[in-house]
Amino acid sequence: MPSRSSTSNAAAPPSYDVLVTRAPGYAMDLPRDAVDAFRAEDALRAGRDALAAGDARSASETLAGALALWRGPALEEFGEPFAEGEARRLAVLRLALTEERLAADLAL
Repeated sequence: MPSRSSTSNAAAPPSYDVLVTRAPGYAMDLPRDAVDAFRAEDALRAGRDALAAGDARSASETLAGALALWRGPALEEFGEPFAEGEARRLAVLRLALTEERLAADLAL
């Protein structure tokens, strides 16, 4: 999934504190729409709902947008055991998005 980088034309940073102290250490406190994995999960639900309602075009577009978030295997750069479970979960999510997108495209 892509990382977000800043540029000289970037908007001001958000007004909330991102890094918070929580036992046993620190956590990133971000709104759901700031995390690509959550955006992809939400898009999968929305795409499935649109397809179930007979709106294949909307489903296809929503799912295509979610698939566009990927730039290769998720968390590949870590190559460490701590990331393996989440990398597998994200690979399954990507596969589900692809399957649903194909179903929506076939329904067009």
